[in-house]
Amino acid sequence: MWLQSPILKENWKALSFNYSKDTGEMVDRLILESDKFTQKRIKKGTLTNQDYDDISANFKVIFR
Repeated sequence: MWLQSPILKENWKALSFNYSKDTGEMVDRLILESDKFTQKRIKKGTLTNQDYDDISANFKVIFR
């Protein structure tokens, strides 16, 4: 849930240089995916385990 934090979203671009490129890209993607939870919560009022599973199932990490 911390990825939905307005404080993180406002400051991530300024702070991301402290992390590796891979970490920065992953956090950027996680923030975008977390926005889907927020949008769904606004529509439905609450989220179910299935909602989390549906969104999480589409998030893939490819290790190099």
